[in-house]
Formats: sequence, structure tokens, C-alpha cells
Amino acid sequence: MMRVRIFSRLRGPVSGLITLILAVGCVSQDVNDSTPVLLREKQSRTYNDVEEIVVYKAIVNALLDEGFTLRLSDSSAGVLTASISKTEFDSAKLVGGMALTFLTGGLWALTIPFLYAGDLDLEQRIEVTANVTPLSGAVKARMNFVANTYKKEKLKKSVPIEDHDFYNAIFAKVDKSIFLEENL
Repeated sequence: MMRVRIFSRLRGPVSGLITLILAVGCVSQDVNDSTPVLLREKQSRTYNDVEEIVVYKAIVNALLDEGFTLRLSDSSAGVLTASISKTEFDSAKLVGGMALTFLTGGLWALTIPFLYAGDLDLEQRIEVTANVTPLSGAVKARMNFVANTYKKEKLKKSVPIEDHDFYNAIFAKVDKSIFLEENL
């Protein structure tokens, strides 16, 4: 299994939580103790007496502060998508090639440039979809994060981020951004 490293562009508690989520996802992906309703609660916050556009901008600013790149943004619909990624080396594949080289007396090493050309990189990408919905006297925000692994632009693994502390940390940044939007 590949060792997961922290994204260097992320700061604060969110970076540690992302690394933890990716690592846990590699170990215990089949364990799912949360129902869709509980997951939706973790992913959502309701803001009273705040305008929809303020919440929307706060989410955008919080994600940008964490190093995410906006992929799609439609403030009138209240929807956005963003991602952050890092390319890592697929050490398991290299170790396999080295073992074959050893077992074949070095002959396998001659094929490595042809067999592994561009195939040793894995892209770790955290993707988020956010939705801001006006309610009667309030605004509801929901963010859904997924940790994806790509190899040659092909999705290899997708793990939804379900950690309550992760969502609390990101919504704390949104709360701070709302405060700044309203008071600066």
C-alpha cells in the first residue's frame, strides 16, 4: 500500500484530517457506520440572518484559503465544485519491478523504461461539491468531500470523507469567513 503524505499547500487542522481520512480509507474502506441522513447532517450547516451570497462567498474564500482550485462556480444557483491535488510516486509498482529485476539477474531492468513510462505516478485529489440554499429566514450550506486516487487520469479509488471533525474544521473556516465578510 502506498504511503499517504500531507498536501503541502494545506494548512491547519484540515490538512491533518485529510491525511488521516486518506490513510483510514486505505485500511478500512468497507466499514461504514453512517447513514445517508447522518452524513448529510455532518456535511450541512444552517446560518440564520445571513444572506445567501455571503454564505456562498464565505465557502469560496474558505476553500481558496485551504489551497483548493475552483472548477465550477455559479453563485445564482448556489453551486460550486473545487479540488486540490498532489501527485505521488507509486512505490508498490517500483518495488515489484525491482524484485523482478533481482530475480531475473538484472534482465527485467532493461524493460522498466518501456513498461513503466509515466505509469509510476498516482494523483491524490480531494474534490468538493458545495450547495447553498436559501430557506425562510436562513441559508443552508452543504459541502460533500471525496478523496479520489487517479492513475493516468483514470479513477482508481474513491473514498467519501465522512469524518465529523473534518467537517467541523472546514465549517469553522466558513464561519470565520462569514464573520470577515460581514464585518470588513
